[in-house]
Amino acid sequence: MISGGVGDEVDCSPDDWPQYGEQNSRKLDIAQYGNGSLRNAVFAFKRTQPHVQVRLIGTLGIGVAEMASGTVASIKASLEHEHNASLVLVPPETFDKHYGHYCQRLVWLILNSQIPDCPRNHAYEESFWKEYVEVNQAFADEITEKWRPGDYIWIHDYHLALVPGLVREKLPNSVIGFFFHSSFPPSEVFRCLAGRERILAGVLGADIVGFQTEEHRLHFVRSCRRLLSVDVSVHTVHFEGRVIKTGTFPCGIDIARLLDAVESPITGEWIKSVQKEYFGKSLVVGRDRLDGVTGVKQKLLIYEHFLDSYHEWVGKVSKGSAILDIDN
Repeated sequence: MISGGVGDEVDCSPDDWPQYGEQNSRKLDIAQYGNGSLRNAVFAFKRTQPHVQVRLIGTLGIGVAEMASGTVASIKASLEHEHNASLVLVPPETFDKHYGHYCQRLVWLILNSQIPDCPRNHAYEESFWKEYVEVNQAFADEITEKWRPGDYIWIHDYHLALVPGLVREKLPNSVIGFFFHSSFPPSEVFRCLAGRERILAGVLGADIVGFQTEEHRLHFVRSCRRLLSVDVSVHTVHFEGRVIKTGTFPCGIDIARLLDAVESPITGEWIKSVQKEYFGKSLVVGRDRLDGVTGVKQKLLIYEHFLDSYHEWVGKVSKGSAILDIDN
């Protein structure tokens, strides 16, 4: 099985990593940041299907431009032998324009139904599209090279939406799955994105397309019908002589790991500490990314409105939030 994803599957520092040929006193480790939903899904699959060999294909969570060529070779060798993983290398500037600009500043907003007010906004242009294509092509080339008959290819999220179609061109008989970890907007919103038809066509290179919710799946099917003018049914899309299945497969929470954490002594001590600190109060807890679409501001405003409307709760309730800074 091959799993492809823009990722930070490993965690290392370019200053700490030994040069090629030096004694390796450092090792690659699993990163604690990045796409947690993807990480949990893959690890849960590996744990429940131990007989299936899994190869991870992704990028590093750090830049490699400042690394010596021997260092990069050492990292690639360690990924291959210790993690059965393949490293996709793209120029840092290309990756930044792909991920930091086209994906995060344009596609991410549209997928979360954030339509720019100004018609001259970059979302209506082909800004950074070239770099988006280049990174997707780099992933497709690596997957094609590593694929062997009998492999299943599992591609993750909108960063790599073109990869299924690119791989299909080279491997027409391969089995490909694509999963949207993000939301998917109504067609009226998605049509505002430059490259919309090519993104849909790329995703439809897969045999099956998965979503977190039924609402997102229906939005995708309707977008294919309205923007590509193809025939669709409730759960399928007909495209270029093929029938692509769609489905709802919520993933991202590793239940086994979560239960282990809940039952651990450290968690027990933390629960006692929280109960003591907030004794006699109700506690409202939130976990949000620090970006423009997760509604952190709105949550604070509605909490303020709640206290203004129900004065009897003042002093009896507390709100706590874990805010994740996606830029750090």
